[in-house]
Amino acid sequence: DPFFPAWQDTIQINFFSKDARKFLTDILLNLTKVCDGVRCDMAMLALNNVFKNTWAGAISKKNIEPLPEEFWGQIINTVKNTRNDFLFIAEAYWNLEWELQQLGFDYTYDKSLTDRLKSDWALSIKEHLHAENDYQIRSLRFIENHDEERAITILGKEKSKAAAIIISTIMGMRFYHDGQFEGKKIKLPVQLRREPDEQLNQEIYDFYNNLFSVVKEDVFKKGEWSLLTPETSWAGNVTFNNIIAWQWILDKEKRIVIVNYSNTASTCRLKLDVREYPELFELKDLLNNQDYLRSAEEVFHTGLYIELKPWHAHIFNY
Repeated sequence: DPFFPAWQDTIQINFFSKDARKFLTDILLNLTKVCDGVRCDMAMLALNNVFKNTWAGAISKKNIEPLPEEFWGQIINTVKNTRNDFLFIAEAYWNLEWELQQLGFDYTYDKSLTDRLKSDWALSIKEHLHAENDYQIRSLRFIENHDEERAITILGKEKSKAAAIIISTIMGMRFYHDGQFEGKKIKLPVQLRREPDEQLNQEIYDFYNNLFSVVKEDVFKKGEWSLLTPETSWAGNVTFNNIIAWQWILDKEKRIVIVNYSNTASTCRLKLDVREYPELFELKDLLNNQDYLRSAEEVFHTGLYIELKPWHAHIFNY
């Protein structure tokens, strides 16, 4: 990593060496026999330009010639030719995620979303979710991992729940950390093989059980996802900017996720295409176990009225 001192526990391999590439390819081919995929640590460091710039001094001193083909493109293609369903996950930063996806990675870390979720700025999250679907479907969403402080520690209980709802109901791979479901607070060094005892946070545990009972349905996995546009509830009310919403549709199954990602009570209107619904139709809030009757005409023309407490959410079936 060019921004940190050399790693003392990691061998630096010359990615411009044909022998090194063959050696690593053989290791991965053997791994295809015993597991279903690999997570590649700091994967962007092996990109030709990054590797060349990071080790410019050594490359110049030893007269090393860069190889024309990208390391990841070559190695992933070879492995996929042997086992096409073998997954490659890239830990990636520096806005190089898309480039790594083009080289064959099935999923890349979405650290940008994680950082945006740490802020209170819902508009920043909305902006991120406007990315192309091809990119989003191959993004790995998470709110904590072994390198990060625990979500409940850095975000707090209520905000961490709102963030968990977001990453669990948008496109892409959903990534959860050991101890996240139990509400653990202590970040553990990866070098340790033991951990301190922490009391189970029953509220967090129950929250995740409830959330997963909702999002386990096929509509959240196989459906078509689209971002919705919250509108103001009345002139001068700008709290609609705090609300993020999207929908999933699979055949006749429809789900709407609405999250107030702010520390302020917020309202909005959401216009939905309910022209084929009866005048009075039911929305079931699967997250909060509440049912609502609403006017189809009002929802279509004026919009579904939403009022949410800070960090609260709805997941509607309608």
